[in-house]
Amino acid sequence: MFVFEQAGVDVKAQARGVLLMIGAVGCFPIMQSCVQALVTTHEMSFVQATWGRYFFHALLVPVFFPRVVTELRQLDGVTLQLLRGFVLFVGTGFAFAALKSLPIPQVTALSFIAPALVTILAALWLKESVDWRRWAAVLVGLIGVLVIVRPNYDFQWAMCLPLGMAAMYALYQALTRLTRNTASPVTSLFFTALVGALGACIAVPFFWNEPTTEGWLLLFGSALFGALGHWMLIKAYQQAEASFIAPFAYTELLSASLVSYLAFGYVIDSWTLLGAVIIVLSGLQLAWRPRGRSSQS
Repeated sequence: MFVFEQAGVDVKAQARGVLLMIGAVGCFPIMQSCVQALVTTHEMSFVQATWGRYFFHALLVPVFFPRVVTELRQLDGVTLQLLRGFVLFVGTGFAFAALKSLPIPQVTALSFIAPALVTILAALWLKESVDWRRWAAVLVGLIGVLVIVRPNYDFQWAMCLPLGMAAMYALYQALTRLTRNTASPVTSLFFTALVGALGACIAVPFFWNEPTTEGWLLLFGSALFGALGHWMLIKAYQQAEASFIAPFAYTELLSASLVSYLAFGYVIDSWTLLGAVIIVLSGLQLAWRPRGRSSQS
């Protein structure tokens, strides 16, 4: 990992993978800023914001990837796809609810605990081998969460929401591993959006607040940047190995801080920054693989 000059490695593909990963995680804070504007300035329910995120996303995928309609007819593992989509839908709800009370960088920093939670799930559920170094990295990540949350000083119950989102995202990734051979990435992307859109359509009539023109644009914008980010993420993993490009996802904290400052004038505080650094170090350790070691270890 972190070495370009290796036999058989396409340096240009790795570079494209890195750029696509950075672009992907740059889209997500823009999506979140749209949502934060909706649930604060426009006083819209996070349920309605979630609906817009998934409804327009489900419409956008077939427009850019028409073949997905044909692939759906040959889809295997529908039950797992439904469960996977539902888990991500719930996680999105947690994230959007958190944005009503917490700044984007803090939500982003707390979400970085997901790799540690994936490791726990991999060991306990998928029965993967996890050595003591990775367990130590999990513990370090949890310490970073405590630094951000500071339960005895500046704790807010809303801080539990990004942790709930991270837990759902960890479960989502574990389910993705189980479904990786049953559908193409684009089909999984559309199916996830479809499940979320259907679930949100059931709930949204009870929380509907007629959007203004700006509100509709923000709803569409959240879906557009969410879909674009996930598409770039898929392309990134097609270009390079996950273990190489995954650490670059942590640049999301930089883009989240910049977007939050430009949109809302928020400057990240020192405790959140310190906790984020600790969690990122934990995540880098979890992503690291010594040469010659199997990625399944």
